[in-house]
Amino acid sequence: MADSSDPGQAIAAADSGGSGGYAGVAVTERGGGAPGVAGGVAPLPSSEPEEEEEEVEAHKKRATPCSRSTSQLYKAAIIGDWESAREIIYSKKTALSEHITQVSETILHVAVGQPNIKFVQELVKSMTKEQLEQKDRFGRTALCSAAIAGNTETAKILVKADSDLPCVLSNRYYSPLHYAAKYGHKKTVQYLLTVTEFDYQLPHLSASGVTLLNLLISADFFAMACDQLRKLPDSALKEHNVGKAVFQTLAQKPSAFPSGNPSGYWKSFIYNMIVVEKQEIPTDCEKSTECKNRTDEENPQAYSKVSPASPDSSGLFHSIGKFFRNELVVLWKAFYIFPFIYQVYNEKLAHTEALKLLKAMCDRVVACHGDCFKLLEDPVRTAARLGIHEFVSETLSASPELIWSFDDENRHSIFHIAVLDRHEKIFSIIGKMFTHKHPSAALKDKDENNILHLAGRLGPCSEVSGAALHMQRELQWFKEVEDFVIPSYKEKMNKAGKTPRMVFTEEHKDLVDKGSLWIRNTASSCSIVASLIITTMFSAAIKFSYGTNQSRPFLVFAAADAIGLFSSSTAVFMFLGILTSRCSEEDFLESLPRRLIIGLVTLFISIVAMMVAFGATLHILLYGIVGWAVIVPIAIAACLPIGFFVKMQFPLIVDMVLCTYLPSVFY
Repeated sequence: MADSSDPGQAIAAADSGGSGGYAGVAVTERGGGAPGVAGGVAPLPSSEPEEEEEEVEAHKKRATPCSRSTSQLYKAAIIGDWESAREIIYSKKTALSEHITQVSETILHVAVGQPNIKFVQELVKSMTKEQLEQKDRFGRTALCSAAIAGNTETAKILVKADSDLPCVLSNRYYSPLHYAAKYGHKKTVQYLLTVTEFDYQLPHLSASGVTLLNLLISADFFAMACDQLRKLPDSALKEHNVGKAVFQTLAQKPSAFPSGNPSGYWKSFIYNMIVVEKQEIPTDCEKSTECKNRTDEENPQAYSKVSPASPDSSGLFHSIGKFFRNELVVLWKAFYIFPFIYQVYNEKLAHTEALKLLKAMCDRVVACHGDCFKLLEDPVRTAARLGIHEFVSETLSASPELIWSFDDENRHSIFHIAVLDRHEKIFSIIGKMFTHKHPSAALKDKDENNILHLAGRLGPCSEVSGAALHMQRELQWFKEVEDFVIPSYKEKMNKAGKTPRMVFTEEHKDLVDKGSLWIRNTASSCSIVASLIITTMFSAAIKFSYGTNQSRPFLVFAAADAIGLFSSSTAVFMFLGILTSRCSEEDFLESLPRRLIIGLVTLFISIVAMMVAFGATLHILLYGIVGWAVIVPIAIAACLPIGFFVKMQFPLIVDMVLCTYLPSVFY
């Protein structure tokens, strides 16, 4: 189809808003634009189209009065009443091309947005090619409307009737594929990718291809985005406006990376056990022939089974998963029938695809000698604020000079941001990668605060349990940064005349009070339980009959009773030590957590010992009368308190042990 509009008018219409009289740009040749129309395909506007707002306003104003026939056509298209629509179409020759909505949509535009397949089939049979390609006020064809609605079946019907429809662009230079990606319809995107063929190597289509890449990333379609990146010219991301927008979109998606999906211990274990094999990622992001100067080792295909930036990559669960997953691949895949495990698998697959896409984008810019600093400085700071350490690590590997990137408002680098927002993974990445970390951290902000002043501020609530452990983590941050900075910075004053330690004490005064209250309430509650166990175990030791003291069950009872008594007594003493503590700042670093750990562990031991003693008592008293039939169910029921204790207190114990006794939470 050839458009009769002047190309210069097309560009002017797009620049001024795009909703004027120009009906859009048509691309007819399946490999690119028609020679006569090539000059009319202007680069996409940098801002997101506002067609939705304009459409709402148009329907509000109702500037165009609707006739009776158009109202009937609209109603028939909505409900799928072909008989009524056919009568109007046969009685009125212009019915098929008549505008029946406030935004100049035809009956086909309306019908493809509804699940009435038969209606669309009959309607398409009655239409000519020009009617199929007729556009609304925004230059959108009926295929665009089907893409917006995610109606893949009607899209197939339209493409079968007119194979040029996928390549017809709207006023905003969006193809139907753009709209399907924008509205997040994965199946429609997958289908349109098979029938849409643009030559993005052509200059006038390159910007459109980058915009499509941006929309695919926004919709979390990372595998298809990776394939789209491969189709683009190598220099497409070098332009600061469009290239930065793509990186910025990815940097604003914490859910696309493992660090943006905090999970519990079991989910972390399952996540690290799951294998994402190379063949399960359907696309590759290999570079085109323009930038072959890099080695094969730097090719994005290096992401094979598991990304190197997996969460807790140095943690216990990652190590256990790494040991087992290769040996149990076949068995592990059998568990994908369970919805929870399959959901975790899909999450890891998406993360692997996103990491692969990010590496490919960085490689593409570096290989083509793009200005990585200007391109990535805003996205890397955004990722640092959101705690996406995978993004920060990859971009710093591509452009190490990003460590010197500072925002104009606060004069904070990504190093300052990591300290201020308490992102220990980013802090450790910078500490490991750079030897020039001290100069980069030496810059003061507009209030003369150095990086230790920022560490003294109250950070966001961490993932640890309770105010006491939050205070412990704050102390660890302050001492870590204190060891890191230049010695003279420890006593430097800011504009307010405060040293970093003064800032820390002032900012954390309320947290100290909350932590003291939390840890004392916890100790008080647990000491009551431990005291009850002491009473029970001591009473049982005195009152139990010694007539069967030669039997094995009695020996089990005696040992369990003694262990329960001693461990519960130890727990009480530890909890009393917490209750009588003055709870100063420094006590939260190690003293109070250590006492709470010992108290909770010994309390758990005493509960287990009490249940064992109870089971041994049942065996002694009832085995000769009822046998195992009654004893076993009672013994199983006795294990319930142990299970409840583990479920409620085990995460707290693990958090405290990891935070208190690991060499460092930062490395």
